[in-house]
Amino acid sequence: MELEEYKNDHNLSIDLTWKISIHQKRAFVFFGNKFFSKKDLLEKMLDFGRSAWLLPASLLAEEITRVYKSKGFWNASIATQEEKERSFFIIQEGPRAIIKSIDMYNVAHFDQAVIRKHCFRKLLRNKYYDDQLYDEAIRLLANRYLHEGFLSCTVVDHSFVPTKNDHEYTLVVTVDEGKKSYVGSVTIEGYPLLQEEGPFKVCNGETPVVFDVKSIDDQRDWLVSHFQSKGFTHPRVKPQVSVNDTLVSIVWQIDSGEVVHFGKTVISGVNTVLPFSSILSLMGYKYGDIWDQEKVKRTFKAFKDLDVFELINLSPESVGKDQEKSMILKIQPDDPYEIRVRSGVELQHVRKYQTFNGLTYKIGGTALMRSPFNVGDVARIDLDFAHSHREVIARYKRPIFCTAPLMGTLQVYSMSYDQPGFVGSVNNIYRLTQNGCSYGLEYSADFLKVGCFAGYEGMTTHIKDPLLQESLIRAINFQPQLVDQMVNYFFVEPTVMIEYLDNALNPTSGSLTLCSLKSMIPFQRKYQDTAFLKLLFEQSFFVPIKFAVAAFRFRFGHIFYRDLSAIMPSERFYLGGSHSLRGYEADLAPPLGVFVDEETNEHVVPRGGRSMANVNIELRFPIFKKFGGVIFHDMGILSSDIFADFRPHNVLASTGFGARFYTPLGPLRFDIGWKWRTESAVERSYAWFLTFGQAF
Repeated sequence: MELEEYKNDHNLSIDLTWKISIHQKRAFVFFGNKFFSKKDLLEKMLDFGRSAWLLPASLLAEEITRVYKSKGFWNASIATQEEKERSFFIIQEGPRAIIKSIDMYNVAHFDQAVIRKHCFRKLLRNKYYDDQLYDEAIRLLANRYLHEGFLSCTVVDHSFVPTKNDHEYTLVVTVDEGKKSYVGSVTIEGYPLLQEEGPFKVCNGETPVVFDVKSIDDQRDWLVSHFQSKGFTHPRVKPQVSVNDTLVSIVWQIDSGEVVHFGKTVISGVNTVLPFSSILSLMGYKYGDIWDQEKVKRTFKAFKDLDVFELINLSPESVGKDQEKSMILKIQPDDPYEIRVRSGVELQHVRKYQTFNGLTYKIGGTALMRSPFNVGDVARIDLDFAHSHREVIARYKRPIFCTAPLMGTLQVYSMSYDQPGFVGSVNNIYRLTQNGCSYGLEYSADFLKVGCFAGYEGMTTHIKDPLLQESLIRAINFQPQLVDQMVNYFFVEPTVMIEYLDNALNPTSGSLTLCSLKSMIPFQRKYQDTAFLKLLFEQSFFVPIKFAVAAFRFRFGHIFYRDLSAIMPSERFYLGGSHSLRGYEADLAPPLGVFVDEETNEHVVPRGGRSMANVNIELRFPIFKKFGGVIFHDMGILSSDIFADFRPHNVLASTGFGARFYTPLGPLRFDIGWKWRTESAVERSYAWFLTFGQAF
């Protein structure tokens, strides 16, 4: 098809003339094809392009035969017949070759079983021979040898040996491994000190290192990252590799280019929520600073954390490589007022560990006022109500613009919740009410978050059933004079969190450290024996292992100075539930209290402890697309009297597995765990949980 255009200046128009040439029509007719469809065979012919319609049928038949043989139809034959406008292909596919096993010759460095599993697994699983799967297996084999330093490894030959069964073969692969290569030396021209840093430190040590082609990429990435952190945004890094027998020498040539600095920052958009001076204080860089991408990310995060902007765009202006980079900041304030509502259902109890009882409502809402005083502040109130708990929390957050980025938070709250009942009961054993107000300051850096809150809190522990009050007080080991009394405290709680995680919702590498120290001092002298100091420490590690992630967490907590009976139940440590010991129901890990009801039947109730230690180990792995699995082991111990119960025979353990479905809000999690031992015959040996988020 050709198109000719003619411009007509007289009437200001363009005339189009299409020239269409139609070649001789030719139809292809196939008989006997079962493995390939007619569409598949026509697509193979189209590889010849327009000339396919001009080639003789016999030549096209050779191409079709080659395609059949590549799929294991080694005895395939095709007869052709041509008419004026049609070509006929009579196909006899024949049997397909089956690869029963793989034999390797001259393979000394690797175990042949390992080679078959990791390189030829798809070919053996497919059962039938396929050229594409064979080529993929050979690539995997070559890469495996390359990663072990065998640079001259080659596949010399391969053959197919018939077995006793018809059409079954053993694939015999002959390999020439060659010599194993080691890193002789690594030199960085012009920067000898860098040879003692990063990945180069291992290469230049006394112990010889096996040469791996991937190490070249790792070294290049490290060098590029290093020079970019020094302000050289476009370094040119080039390796020269030379091989002498079994020693490989690498010489890196560096052209760092020009140092790039931060230029002026141009602010665009409508800003009615933050003074210009405050905007400047949020900048993680200054004019003339050496370019650093991390400073740009830090600045973006500082604006985002204010929660007052709908649009934030911070990007460098396109300029030459050796010039200053001017920054363009586009900001748009979010809606000044916002109301959110939420509703749902909530599971109240589990009767005798087996049947659900009591689905109830859960409603709530949030009201937001952004920047009411035009300083980047946010006022919000959260309301949540259900049959078993109530939460009313009012917060006012205001950034403090000084040398360190601080966030001040004023909070007023009123909360109450019911402690779930004993096993076999649908009633709650007590209701805890907390009313208070606090003010705190928080400092956030790249990986560090430090905060300190202080304020007033009043707590009441109310036991609903007066007839059972005495028995329940003994069961939870609580002082009778504290029941139904509002105990008012002054509290101070500093917290430190160090986070090196690649993903906060679903981490695959990094670590998380959390430490808090809470001091509670009663206002009234008659309750002075309830003062305490509460320490909590938590450390998590996430280690990628090929396609899986190994996750570890250790928690330790201790309450100083007071006996357990003087500590409010809400401040005690508990184990059991979806985030600690997953073989035990929530808060029902021993030591437990024994409760005697009106019919003199004994039941166990949560008691808690002064000291707690907890270890969680998980192996997280993908299953299919957004589905994943987990194998876990949990251990923990509680002590009521300092560390008197920290003995080997008191250690609790549970083992189990779980499933994950990854959503934008985080993983939907199902876990089921089995206890290593049970305390009584009526106690269930397992527990299961369905919730959002990872266990830690």
